[in-house]
Amino acid sequence: MELISREFVGKKVRTNYTKKERMYMIQDIDFEKNPLTQKVPFSKGVGVIEDISLVEYYWHQYRIKIKDEKQFLFKVRMPRRMKGKGVYSTMPTDETEVITTEGSEKISIKSDMNCEADEYIYLIPELCSIEGLPEYMKGNRDLLAPCRLEPDVRVKTAHDFLKKLAATKELKEWGLEIKEAPTAFKTRILKAPKMIDGCGPNEKDCTTNNLRRSEVLEGKVITDWIFVYERRNYDLAENVVFGMQSAARQIGIKINMPQFVEIPHEKDMRSLDEQLKDCVREFGIDIPVLVLLSQSYNYKPIKEVIYSHKLISQVMRV
Repeated sequence: MELISREFVGKKVRTNYTKKERMYMIQDIDFEKNPLTQKVPFSKGVGVIEDISLVEYYWHQYRIKIKDEKQFLFKVRMPRRMKGKGVYSTMPTDETEVITTEGSEKISIKSDMNCEADEYIYLIPELCSIEGLPEYMKGNRDLLAPCRLEPDVRVKTAHDFLKKLAATKELKEWGLEIKEAPTAFKTRILKAPKMIDGCGPNEKDCTTNNLRRSEVLEGKVITDWIFVYERRNYDLAENVVFGMQSAARQIGIKINMPQFVEIPHEKDMRSLDEQLKDCVREFGIDIPVLVLLSQSYNYKPIKEVIYSHKLISQVMRV
């Protein structure tokens, strides 16, 4: 369960079973609820409102059959009244039109369909698509190979598409013409720049691999710095620090252990503020801050607290 939470909490998902695509951010995962147990009010006739399961709701409302009726649910925040901002509830709210067994009607529901204290709703994972690619997929070369085409293959693919498009009936009826071949022009390939590192006076090509393996001309020691992390990332925080120290040693930089600052709870900015005050008293305001963050909605409040102490910070997403 912890691995699943780390994978999904804080990620954005889209729902596209309504007329307008909607986006939500996963706040938590509820493993105790599922589409069968989670109930929502639904109008089954004039003045008749019954609590039905999410399985029944999605069938009556969208004619969608849920394949896995025992799956966990995504808990997302529902910003009510946020019209025009791309985030809406997928369920009827105070005044809405719902599909009933006798057609459609306007009903009034004082409490949101499946909302806790008018703040959260539950989404079914199989009806959501996650935004972007997970980190483990980004490193899968076989998976991404079809997307990373050689330039000549890209040109041929575009040419074949334009050729088919130009032959369509619609373009001819509209009197439009599309140039099938792309514009060609001559260019030149620049030589890789040279670099001198701390290993000797000989020049090397300034490539990514050489930059990673070469020592800097003058190694520095980072003595004092602050590492901020959420309690849920306790184990990961230590691994990140050790990884940074190992990578820095390879290029001739030494990083001492940081002053760890733990955020006990997601929204406990008061604790963060007090701990940073103690750090500033001891080290001053010239100490850099690195933040390990898994909940993106915490980004702004954390940065505001750090900025209030006039500290320089950098955020790492996990």
